[in-house]
Amino acid sequence: MLLSAGLGALSAVFEMVILAWFNLPSSLSIVTTQLAIFLTAMVLLRLHTLPD
Repeated sequence: MLLSAGLGALSAVFEMVILAWFNLPSSLSIVTTQLAIFLTAMVLLRLHTLPD
């Protein structure tokens, strides 16, 4: 539960940075940031569960 809250807060911070740098609409940056976090988590999970 705390992890999801932390990731949500982290995506909000990244969203503000993306908005400031690229002058994008807020809805696009929220979705993009959360998608990037999700895909990173999926890739790390895949790499962690690969057999040696």
